[in-house]
Amino acid sequence: MAEHHTILGGKVHVYKRPNSTRWQCSTYLAGRNRRTTTKEDSLSKAKEIADWYLQLRGKLRSGDIKSEKTFRDASEQYLREYDIITQGQRSKDYVKGQHWRSSVHLVPFFGQMGLSEITAGKIQEYRIHRHEEAVLKRGKPPAQNTMHQEIVTLRQTLKTAIPANTGLRPDEARRLQFRDVTIVEDEASDQTILEIEVRGKRGVGYCKSTHGAVRPFERLKARLRPSRAFEANNGAEPGPTGTESRELRLPEPADLIFPNFQRELFKTILDEENLRVDREGRPRTAYSLRHTYICLRLMEGADIYQIAKNCRTSVEMIEKFYAAHIKNMINAAAVNVRRAANVAPQERPTGRISKGAANAKRPRIRRK
Repeated sequence: MAEHHTILGGKVHVYKRPNSTRWQCSTYLAGRNRRTTTKEDSLSKAKEIADWYLQLRGKLRSGDIKSEKTFRDASEQYLREYDIITQGQRSKDYVKGQHWRSSVHLVPFFGQMGLSEITAGKIQEYRIHRHEEAVLKRGKPPAQNTMHQEIVTLRQTLKTAIPANTGLRPDEARRLQFRDVTIVEDEASDQTILEIEVRGKRGVGYCKSTHGAVRPFERLKARLRPSRAFEANNGAEPGPTGTESRELRLPEPADLIFPNFQRELFKTILDEENLRVDREGRPRTAYSLRHTYICLRLMEGADIYQIAKNCRTSVEMIEKFYAAHIKNMINAAAVNVRRAANVAPQERPTGRISKGAANAKRPRIRRK
């Protein structure tokens, strides 16, 4: 059986595999398990590996270790899903080209970047890099169609990595106004997130988004809208015919963030991704995005009680309807337990008096 010890309050595990004489160590940091060998046979020397853990913490603070998913992680997820989803719908050569474009060009350039770091500026740098690389190797720049296919693969990879970011119910999202959402710096996660004041069937509650929701909200806040939409939202009378549709202005605090829901567009996206119905034949709706959010948070290891608070529901509801099909929620170590063997009679502690012996020592009282 493998020997196992913990140091630094359980943050670092030091263990020895059955067929090895050297100690290994591991820790969970920035969303993943990290392991290394101590190259030591002595446990006392192996415990000095605390320096390794402190160096990792320093790299995390300096940005050398990403606290979010990298493009490499997103690419692996995208290619795995793409192979399954496109079976029989895309030629083998096209699927092979997706793998080739990702592994040869995209991952070497974007691989170590966090998803939030891949901006329009970085994509432009990639275009320049590909131009210079092709000219250096072949004496001519890549073809326009080649660059187009690479950017399409990049865009599809990033879309795969974008989860539902808030866990709002559809009716809660429809009630949201711009004054209900605040961009804040979260001290606990050291990330920029949204704090949302939610009004729904549970009354007024609060929700904290993931970092991925910030940029879409900023784009919505900066987007101009026709004045008719604002007047309808604010309950004002529409302007003169022929002029209201030409007037554009920025959203006001009391304006709805989502003045209407594009059902047909949502259905079109589901049809294109072959996700219109689940495996039981039930149609997917906007509420399915909330289901996705909760499941993703659970699979990332988030505390189920905190998820329940953030989604304004109960732990029982999550366990019954959301987490039932997630295999990560089952703790194999807790399930596969064995009862300890019964202690042999001769090994039982002495000094205890059996029931028969106790009755034998009691004085007998004769009744007249």
